[in-house]
Amino acid sequence: MSLPLLQISGYSLFEIRTGRKLLDAFDNDDNEYLVKFVEVLGKLPEPWWSSTWEDRKRLFKDEYSDERGRLVAILEPEREPEVGITVITRPWVAYNAKSWKEKIAPGVWYINGPPCADGDRHREISETEQEVFADLLRRLLEYKPERLSAGDGMGHGWFRL
Repeated sequence: MSLPLLQISGYSLFEIRTGRKLLDAFDNDDNEYLVKFVEVLGKLPEPWWSSTWEDRKRLFKDEYSDERGRLVAILEPEREPEVGITVITRPWVAYNAKSWKEKIAPGVWYINGPPCADGDRHREISETEQEVFADLLRRLLEYKPERLSAGDGMGHGWFRL
């Protein structure tokens, strides 16, 4: 399986298992997609980080990172105060997730389908599965080619849960 195909399989696994989009961004905003990538996967490889993504310098400060080296300080774009705007919080969206586990934590949501037999549209994902699934996704979606091989991916512990 080629490297891009492994990445697509990581996206597909996330969306199939959780019923949610991996990157919840507006489809026409490249910066928003890139911010979502950086929040979870970390800094883009060079030269993309330093010179290719021009808006990056407006959105991130290089010197702010967490204990794992992930960039966390996003510079908010200047905006006019919003008057009369209602903000809707959706429980299936992992707002400001900074790790794969945080992306998985909201669980499974059946957004567009009928409710389950008990009338609910939500199912929890166990703590154990969150840990193992996060490891699989992290390994499938690495920026650089050290990511998981197809054979190793199929042998991953998540497939044996």
